[in-house]
Amino acid sequence: QIAKFADTGSLLITGGGAFNRFLLFRLKEFSRAELCVPDPLLVNYKEALIFAFLGLKRWRSELNCLKSVTGAKRDSVGGAIYSS
Repeated sequence: QIAKFADTGSLLITGGGAFNRFLLFRLKEFSRAELCVPDPLLVNYKEALIFAFLGLKRWRSELNCLKSVTGAKRDSVGGAIYSS
C-alpha cells in the first residue's frame, strides 16, 4: 500500500515499525514522501491506547479485526479473555 503515498508530501510512521531502522530504510527506498516518525513517547502511548481499545472491543464482543485492514476473509472478534 505504500505505492499510494509514494509521491505525496509526507507519511506518518507509528507503531512498533517506527523503531525498525531496516523497515524505515526500505520505505525510503520505495517512496519519495517525507517519512515522519514522532517522538518515541508518542509512538508508545498511541500503541498502548490502540491495544486498550482493541481489548475493550473484545470484552464487549465487538468486531476488532477488520478484513479491510488485515486481508482476512471476514471481520472477526480477535483476542482472548482470561480470569483468575
